[in-house]
Amino acid sequence: MTQEAIEPEVHRDRMVADDLRMAMRQLAASVSVVAARSGDDRGGLTMTAVCSVSLDPPTMLICVNRSSSSHDLIAEAKCFSVNILNEDQRLIAEVFAGQTGIADWDGRFAAGDAEWIESEAGVPILKEARANVICRTRETVVSGSHTIFLGDVVEVLSHDHDDGHALLYSQGDYRGVSDLD
Repeated sequence: MTQEAIEPEVHRDRMVADDLRMAMRQLAASVSVVAARSGDDRGGLTMTAVCSVSLDPPTMLICVNRSSSSHDLIAEAKCFSVNILNEDQRLIAEVFAGQTGIADWDGRFAAGDAEWIESEAGVPILKEARANVICRTRETVVSGSHTIFLGDVVEVLSHDHDDGHALLYSQGDYRGVSDLD
């Protein structure tokens, strides 16, 4: 195949990727911080690519960019937590998305006076989250730039929050359901 034949394909793929990125901005999604621990190291990242797969057996799916600073830690840990954020936890979402300039993990886990504790499975969980879902990695699938982690749910902690709703991400910004009224 000649260089001239390859360049239009690459250009078309970039255009489709850009179009897909813009289309996905239209899809409002709940925001979570996925966290893991491997040995003494802990890390995490803000995600919207999280969903339940099955109730029998209880299974969750997360999609993590392989270039993410947390990817290898999550892969090594074999266990991760999905911490579903409350609409007043925008700062935590921004910190774990790398948007605040806080680069070290201890600083990220301490930001916003968040209280992170360790689950029975040994993974960090955000005490003030709407819910925490703790998963043991069952399977990984590499697809393009991401790794899909399928996790068996080993524990679920739900918390009463009469003061709002889940944090959403839409149109390139964080929003609460109450913001949409």
